[in-house]
Amino acid sequence: MRPRERDERGAVAVFTALLISTVLVGATSFTLDLGYQRMARRDMQAVADVVAMDMARKLDGSTSSVLKANSAWQSALSASLARQGQTVGSALSVKTCNAADVASASASLSTTGICAYPGILNANGTFSDSGSAAATHVKVLTRTSVEYFLPVFSDSGSVARSAVATSQKTACFRLGSFAARINTYSSVLGPLLNKALGVNLSVLSYQGLARGNVSLLDLATQLGVGSVDALATTNVTFGSLINATAAILTQKAGDPDAAASLTVLQQLNAAAGLSTTVNLGKLFSLTDSSAAAKQATVNVLDLISGAAFIANGSNALAIPLTISLPGMTNVTANVKVIEPPKMACGAVGKAKARTAQIQIDVTGKHTTSLLALVTTTVDVTMSLKVAWAEGLLTDAVCGAGTSASPYGIDVLTTSGLATLDLGLAAKTITLLGLLPDVNASVGVSVVASGGSQTAQVRVPPKDFNTPVETGSGSIGLAGKGSTSTITSDVPLLGQTGSAVVNYVLNTVLGPVVSALDTQVLAPITEAIGVNLSGADVYISPPAPNCSSPRLVG
Repeated sequence: MRPRERDERGAVAVFTALLISTVLVGATSFTLDLGYQRMARRDMQAVADVVAMDMARKLDGSTSSVLKANSAWQSALSASLARQGQTVGSALSVKTCNAADVASASASLSTTGICAYPGILNANGTFSDSGSAAATHVKVLTRTSVEYFLPVFSDSGSVARSAVATSQKTACFRLGSFAARINTYSSVLGPLLNKALGVNLSVLSYQGLARGNVSLLDLATQLGVGSVDALATTNVTFGSLINATAAILTQKAGDPDAAASLTVLQQLNAAAGLSTTVNLGKLFSLTDSSAAAKQATVNVLDLISGAAFIANGSNALAIPLTISLPGMTNVTANVKVIEPPKMACGAVGKAKARTAQIQIDVTGKHTTSLLALVTTTVDVTMSLKVAWAEGLLTDAVCGAGTSASPYGIDVLTTSGLATLDLGLAAKTITLLGLLPDVNASVGVSVVASGGSQTAQVRVPPKDFNTPVETGSGSIGLAGKGSTSTITSDVPLLGQTGSAVVNYVLNTVLGPVVSALDTQVLAPITEAIGVNLSGADVYISPPAPNCSSPRLVG
């Protein structure tokens, strides 16, 4: 009998099952443990980021050695870690690291824990001790270990992460506020705002509007834009802005200032042009998602009037004004506002605002007599253009708000050119035929620049409604007429006749030029809140924040 052959059927299935099970288990283990490690990495990065920002608030201008020697540094680190809650992996313990541990851009802890080192982040990404300088940054290192679910390839692993944060100073300021001038020069500002708003409000109404304030955070919430930062990129209708502001003021029950502003806003609801779109980015300059912006408040008059100028469109807003000048008749004046003032909130070195641009045109006639023998008539044409002024926040001071410890801001203002073209066409008529009639023309051209100056605003003695002025504040026309060259269009009768006519013209023109400077240029530009060759800088609430943290690595 032949022996039966070995039956190996099914062997392949066994081997296949063993192979698949091994691969599947390994693959499953790898997938699970990889996901677990990624969760640990995410947690470690989150802890490093938050703790770095917490510790950045402890930077107070001291050196690395001073901060490290203070027990409050490690206590603050422990307190910050305790607030983070549970994380994937082994629990972190507070450790002490030195400058060498954090120096490399890819530095990491060798064991499980967390440490924070104050110092300076260099341009190449390395980190160093501050030496004798102030520590400006904090570097945080974290490391945790994880036990794998299915230790096919390894029993455990670890994750190390890092973060760098700095503490920046933030504040809010504005240039050329409308509200600050309403009480003094209402005869100029009132018609301008009425034209912008499309209504006919009284000066008393504008004073009521100037009493109210709303926070940017409340405004963002009411407009449904999600965040304060989004205001700078949002377009809304003028009517929506008025309604949102009114809704905020309505919530301030019992506040007489809010009630006064709300009454005026209710009148504005009947104004024309409420559907016009307003680009809020032209009103607010917000940077770095700063705490200052989230806490900032804006004056209701500034908000509504500024938005009205923007809603007017791309063309300059022009209104005629009634100006009274001594000895002058047929006087007409026209004011154009090209760009409204702007409020800026953000970090030192980044927050920037721009003042309004204006143009003033004046025409009139001046007649005078000298010794009842000579009559001079002068036709006056004047065009003033104020270009611009920018302000950059360069420092913030975080005092207690007392005389011994004020808080405030430093703003570097850079002024553009203010140019004045003044034309005087004079006709002198002599009596008794002693001299022939003479026509003369005088041209005065003045260019003024405020240059660059730093405005230091301190509270006290200043407050939120009192500006610091930079630049000359005046175009400086005094004496310009008397030094101008007079050209007559008919021959004069000898040197005596020339001397008489020149004396007459200069005697007349000098006071005219001086009056234009003091009675037209100064009040109009001051009413709009713009210096002729400089800028007005206001600090805006809240008080500056000198410990606003920001991640930089």
